Amino acid sequence: MRTLIVTPYLPSFPGSGSCIRTYCLARELAGQHELRVLATSRLGGAPPGALTDLESFCQEVRVLEPPAGPSLRRGRVARLASWVWSGVPLEVLALEPLRREFVRTARAWLDEFRPEVLEINETWTLPLVEEVARQTPVVMAVHNLVWRVAQRMVQHEASWKTRLKGRLNMARLRAFEREVYRRPYHFVTCSEADRQGLLELAPQARVSVVPNGVDTDYFSSSADLGGDSERLLFTGKMEYAPNADAVEFFTAEIMPTIRKLCPAAHLEVVGMAPPVALLDLAASNPSLTVHGEVPDVRPWYERCAISVVPLRAGSGTRLKILEALSMRHAVVSTGIGAEGLDVVDGEHLLLADNPRDFAEKVLALMHDEDLRRRLGENGRRLVRERYDWRKVAPLLAQAWEEAARGI
Repeated sequence: MRTLIVTPYLPSFPGSGSCIRTYCLARELAGQHELRVLATSRLGGAPPGALTDLESFCQEVRVLEPPAGPSLRRGRVARLASWVWSGVPLEVLALEPLRREFVRTARAWLDEFRPEVLEINETWTLPLVEEVARQTPVVMAVHNLVWRVAQRMVQHEASWKTRLKGRLNMARLRAFEREVYRRPYHFVTCSEADRQGLLELAPQARVSVVPNGVDTDYFSSSADLGGDSERLLFTGKMEYAPNADAVEFFTAEIMPTIRKLCPAAHLEVVGMAPPVALLDLAASNPSLTVHGEVPDVRPWYERCAISVVPLRAGSGTRLKILEALSMRHAVVSTGIGAEGLDVVDGEHLLLADNPRDFAEKVLALMHDEDLRRRLGENGRRLVRERYDWRKVAPLLAQAWEEAARGI
């Protein structure tokens, strides 16, 4: 099947969660489908060589660069003013400068390539190609219910100005996504929870669930993986607000309890683009180290014995948990962190939703090697059975086929 994939970031591995998902699914399906990718370099932070890698299994890839703009300061002021008066979400406004070039390229490829399906990644990408999307059946890949992420984040903002801006953008996102979900597209979510959330806004929508996955060959470890039981690991793209919030929350409200009983406890944070506020926090806190982007996260799983996922906001499902389970890592997560995954508390990981419970479960893992090993083995078995990309990808191919046939 000829498929044109439109995405606001360059699919890559490693990368952010959405980049990895789009890349791995395309890689698995490239052998049975002709794929072209139309992307932008504006988002995602793709690693060196990502374009060449993607071109090795896609028929063609084109990456559009954002046009040159005014100075950073003027650009921010202009964007804020435009957003206040535009009535559209920030995510949509950020891609507006690319609209003309996206339409031109997409129209040319639709005429030349004649795809049987147009896959659009992220709801807020739709305005870039909507005027040409009517020619081809559309599969809309909904990586997150973005309005729900914004709703959850605003509850934890300390600044009233940030809360006000967040509430306004959340309301715009919800209205925008409701309108998108009413289109005659075939929607794909990462979890049943997100599928139900989408249907609440658009009960007539056609929605399939294609879970997130993991490369279980790449994220593999020996059964005797040890690691320092006093070293905790958090991974993720750190400019993503829910990830930064999770680290700040853990450092302020969970780690002090842990350190009372285990003074050597230390949190290692690995992930691209950490914000300045997080770097400043690490500089003043001896229990926190922020490493930024690394070429390979697997050595960190070998050094640390426990992964923590103290997320208070988010949607979709967390690749960081699937990767940790695939590495036989013991995991402690909030309910939101593990949302949408078929995991059982006490069998595959440990769940806790308040700081004291979270700290107690981390401490329990620190002092119980047998429990860490049992959770690790169960988690590894789960992801091999249900979440390997080779098992997930056919579900996306089925969604493409159903969209092409108008089902």
